[in-house]
Amino acid sequence: MSEEENKALLRYYMEEILSKGNIDALEQFYASDFVDHNAWPGIPTGIEGMRQTYNIILSAFTDVHVKIDDTVAEGDKIVVRFTADAMHTGEFMGIPATGKRISIMEIRIYRMADGKIVEHWGLMDTASLMQQLESAPPTG
Repeated sequence: MSEEENKALLRYYMEEILSKGNIDALEQFYASDFVDHNAWPGIPTGIEGMRQTYNIILSAFTDVHVKIDDTVAEGDKIVVRFTADAMHTGEFMGIPATGKRISIMEIRIYRMADGKIVEHWGLMDTASLMQQLESAPPTG
């Protein structure tokens, strides 16, 4: 697939999985030998790990809206910087639901092959998220 086709696929993936919460579609986007290089502790690195991760996220946060801020493609890799806004309506990392609207920025790198995601690296602004949930002191 071309760089533009890979970018379009990732936009569709983010809409379908994050915004719509359709985790049943994971196999449509991930290769069977997918590796998540930033899997959360105790979560497998493959598709099942992504299913577990999204189940955790989507049970804690509802009304998710994703805005893609930047997408850069080179060869088989795509970098996506996006902002996700959501309501904190369920327990997350031991923090009970606050009912607050949160906004978090993430940067993800995906490696694509044959129209599927085969590898992922990511960086999430966890400090900002914890501050918004009032479980961390302000920084700066």
